[in-house]
Amino acid sequence: MFSDTYAEDLYLVPAKPVVVLNTDWKKIPESEKALLQKILSSVKLSLNHVNITCSVKPDVLHWKDKPAHVIVFGSEIPGLAKNELLEVQGIKLIITSSLGALETDNEAKKKLWNSLRQLFG
Repeated sequence: MFSDTYAEDLYLVPAKPVVVLNTDWKKIPESEKALLQKILSSVKLSLNHVNITCSVKPDVLHWKDKPAHVIVFGSEIPGLAKNELLEVQGIKLIITSSLGALETDNEAKKKLWNSLRQLFG
């Protein structure tokens, strides 16, 4: 009955990856913004390709729109390991140090990089 109504194909557009920061974007120093851009570009993303939100205690399971990929900077989530790729109810998630801490912690940056390769590889 409706087969001729819409002849074109329909496509599901996936949600953008979400970056969760523990500080308001306006309060983040330019050096940390540059680091975030560098981290995103390492997996062929930019600030325009992600949704950025600020939350000290993100609860991704209760978000209305469930993204496929989430990177949490600077928030501790009890029971979840840092710098490891996790999957929680279909959401692939990485929890890592704050951008400020990552600026000086090369070991954490290496662990984050390995997890990001798994997430977006």
